[in-house]
Amino acid sequence: MKNRGEQGIALITALLVLVLISSIIVGLTWLVMTDGKLGTNNADREVAFYGAESGLETMTAALSAAFDNNYDLSAADINKIMTTPPTNLPSNIQFWDPINAGNDGYVISFTPDPNNGGNPLATNHTILSGQYSGLVGLLTPYTLTVTARTATGSEVKLQRLVQTAAIPVFQFGIFSQTDLSFFAGPDFDFGGRVHTNGNLWLAENGGTLTLEQKTTAAGEVIRTNLENGYPTSSSYNTTVDITKNPGSGSYAALTTSEGSTLGTSSYGAISASLNEPAFANLASGTYNGNLGNKETGVTALNLGIATPSIGGQPIDLIRLPLPGEAVSNPNKLAERYYSQASLRILLSDYGPSGTCADSDITTLPDASPNEANSPVDLSTLAWDSSAPAGDKNTTLPYSSGPIASTNNSGILSTNIATNVFPLPVSGATTASYSSANGYWQKQYYPVIQGCLKIDYQATAGGSFVDTTWQILNQGYTGLNIDPLTGRNGAASFVAPPTLAALPTKQIVAQGGQFPILNTSATTVGCTNPSTTAIIRLARLRDNPSTGTGGVCGTPTQHGTDYWPNVLFDTREGTLRDTGPTGTNTGNPTVAGAMYYVELDVANLAAWLKANSASVNNVTGYTVYFSDRRGDQIDTNPPPSVNEGTGGNKTGAFGYDDFVNPSSATAGCPNGKLDQGEDVEGDYNTTGTDTNPAFRTYGNDMPTMSSSTNLWVLKGSGTQLGSPSTLLTNILATNAQCTGSGTLWPWAIAKNNAGNELRENPPLLFRRALKLVDGANLSSTVLGSCDSVPCGLTIVAENPVYIQGDYNDGNLDSTFASTSPHVACAVIADAVTLLSDYWNDVNSFAFPYNQADRAGNTTMYRTAVVGGKGIPFVQPSGTAADFGTDGGMHNFLRYLESWSGTLYYHGSVVSFYYNHQAVGTYKCCNTVYNPPTRGYKFDTDFLTPSLLPPKTPMLRAINTLGFSQMILPTQ
Repeated sequence: MKNRGEQGIALITALLVLVLISSIIVGLTWLVMTDGKLGTNNADREVAFYGAESGLETMTAALSAAFDNNYDLSAADINKIMTTPPTNLPSNIQFWDPINAGNDGYVISFTPDPNNGGNPLATNHTILSGQYSGLVGLLTPYTLTVTARTATGSEVKLQRLVQTAAIPVFQFGIFSQTDLSFFAGPDFDFGGRVHTNGNLWLAENGGTLTLEQKTTAAGEVIRTNLENGYPTSSSYNTTVDITKNPGSGSYAALTTSEGSTLGTSSYGAISASLNEPAFANLASGTYNGNLGNKETGVTALNLGIATPSIGGQPIDLIRLPLPGEAVSNPNKLAERYYSQASLRILLSDYGPSGTCADSDITTLPDASPNEANSPVDLSTLAWDSSAPAGDKNTTLPYSSGPIASTNNSGILSTNIATNVFPLPVSGATTASYSSANGYWQKQYYPVIQGCLKIDYQATAGGSFVDTTWQILNQGYTGLNIDPLTGRNGAASFVAPPTLAALPTKQIVAQGGQFPILNTSATTVGCTNPSTTAIIRLARLRDNPSTGTGGVCGTPTQHGTDYWPNVLFDTREGTLRDTGPTGTNTGNPTVAGAMYYVELDVANLAAWLKANSASVNNVTGYTVYFSDRRGDQIDTNPPPSVNEGTGGNKTGAFGYDDFVNPSSATAGCPNGKLDQGEDVEGDYNTTGTDTNPAFRTYGNDMPTMSSSTNLWVLKGSGTQLGSPSTLLTNILATNAQCTGSGTLWPWAIAKNNAGNELRENPPLLFRRALKLVDGANLSSTVLGSCDSVPCGLTIVAENPVYIQGDYNDGNLDSTFASTSPHVACAVIADAVTLLSDYWNDVNSFAFPYNQADRAGNTTMYRTAVVGGKGIPFVQPSGTAADFGTDGGMHNFLRYLESWSGTLYYHGSVVSFYYNHQAVGTYKCCNTVYNPPTRGYKFDTDFLTPSLLPPKTPMLRAINTLGFSQMILPTQ
């Protein structure tokens, strides 16, 4: 029995073990099955997560690209992003939001602006952290949400908070897209923040360089050499003080061994020996983060037009667009000042037909219709009442009287002899060239030719409206700047067509009707014939037919009484800091003769205010100027820079052979591309030209060698003799470069010490804009725009010369906020400041003797954007600073021997290399003697409402937060 009991217990135990084992097997099976299912679910959820993440990154990139294209995004722009999710995801991924009834899970949300059609609300705020901390940006927050769902139902919802920031560039005291260089002799303390997207070269020669605010470089901070390779240990090693705490007056000196690199550096060849981590510790420690470079996290700040999504370069801001760009690259077109302007002043050569009907202007995007269906032919504004009679409209240039405009505006009838006078015609009296009168083309042929179109952007709709004749109706003629009475103590009048002699000592200042600081300065005393003119294309000549006895003369109906506007720019006219004889003597070179259009800023302001109801004036007025007359086709352009594969005009000078390091004293051409010469090249942040090309097409002097050029109105044969014979008569070889002959830019004017350059058409593409009468700008003068005083921004594709005091109504050297002024900017290829003492005639009489081009105290209140020269290694035997771009103390150019103080109040910005004013930096023998620099950052620009109109915006997009939503209601 006992055994039987034990057997029963054994059976029960066995059964229990079997049950336990079965349970274990079932549990294991269930565990394996559950784990597999969980694994499948996790994998599916992982697919959803990466799908959501991919969508979020795509959305962020699309928002960034859209912001690069336009910093003022609309609701339609955002909707376009939301309706174009990525298409390269697995087919089982959908962007699906079940909480919102299955609505799209690819969403950007923002706060709508009720005053701006529900578009994203942008507000001005101070950026509190990061590289841009302390700057005021136009900030717009966005919430990016992506919900990804797989075919089997796994869902992941990701959210990112981002903020777009448009940062006005004029908040910087000094900003440079390329390498930035300091090496002043006297103390230099500009104020304001400093940033460069390249390398920062810090040196000082005798004084102290003081950087009061945060200073950053996206490249390296270099103390060992100037950018031309000249060692700072030789003479440029004095104090460089950098703020430890902006506004505290606490500074620390950065020694020559404390840059971010060690060893020798020069432009394009930066030392690879980094001073890390010592520099990083210094930047964060001693300078409390107020000094930084790329190793400390500083990155480049870029313009929208220079981003990959647009494919432009900074120089494109001021360049004309290409034909068809409205279709091929509308975002690039929208970024150009050409498109943003309130008023455009455009000049070009004739088209293939020899008329303005098919000129380059007519092929530009958004070109406004003209009453005559083409721009105005400037040759029709030239006449002489002594010319043979003929049909005035069909047999030009033999015009014996005023030409009536085709739109019956009365420009050349009601205003004749009031504001309107003829443009110049040739006063040649023989069938061949004569140095007695100096004209290079036949009698009565127009000296000034080409096509002119002026239009304004309408307030409503943004379309452009032609206003050429209305502007011309204000007049277009300037004063006699060299009346001969009293010259050298005696009258020396010589009536036309004979040329008068140039003065033998500096004559008085040009003008006299404009407000100037130096009220005791003697002026010529003549008045402008066209007192209400906005633009002046010519002036009364030195010795008009009514000037007998040596007086100013009165305007006549004789085109022979008028000359073009032209000055001699010694920096552009020399290759080294000597004249063509090797001293400070010699006749002017062709390259230095700059033919300009004069813009009367006071009359412009009056016209803008009078037409404020019609002309687009958001926060103020922007005027765009481009003169492409004489510009030639670049047949070998790098596509990324010159916007085409060939056959385009680019607005560049077109002659690269001007550095020539092997010719130390003269700079004679060597026929090859040297460092510093390829102004059209593709330069990266290390200063390397990735697409070099040697260009000399600007040397062709097309007005002499072509039958379809500026000098030819209809057909050929207008010159006095064949081109080759005429060139031999009027040009001579440069004494220092005799082998170059006369067919190059630095050939010299052979006769009359340059007078012939003053009365004839240009031989080269040398066009410019000169600003005059700009002292008294104020809210009273310009009016109110958007509840703030209207500002004024003037943009030119060409070099700009600012003559006399500018934008300081009380002529107050302290630039007090109570002094009448407006928010101003001048943006150009290069900007040269001419003092109250300037007179164009002195620049030709004394092209290489700066002592006879004396300047004196003058003041300017405006932001400036301009180009500078490409640095190159110092050629042996040249000045220590030759090969640099001149440094920031010389970024604003001079042409005079200054006494007194040059007061400048503004912001200084360098976005590009010069494309037209390519003359290398040189000082101080023939070009200028520097002024005492009263330079200071204008702190008005820290207030967004006080910025100039269309201030360039640097753009950044910042991530504020990232999260994964867990609950379905989140």
